[in-house]
Amino acid sequence: MIFFKKKSMLLVFVFWSALTLNAFGKKIQVLATVDRTQITLEDSIQLSVTIKGTQNTPPPELPSLPNFRITSGGTSSSTQI
Repeated sequence: MIFFKKKSMLLVFVFWSALTLNAFGKKIQVLATVDRTQITLEDSIQLSVTIKGTQNTPPPELPSLPNFRITSGGTSSSTQI
């Protein structure tokens, strides 16, 4: 039950992000993935949010997720030619 709640919140976030970014007329791609599809209450997962298409995008603001604890976070960037 908790897994489905987290998954639905993730889908809402991705959908909202796609609509928001599309409204600005930029070609930006947002991809949110997790490293596991099934977990127990004792397991942890890694959520990765990837934004492609611009260099000056601010970090995404993730919605509040009840019972979801962030143990570490960070940002990275890459440039491909």
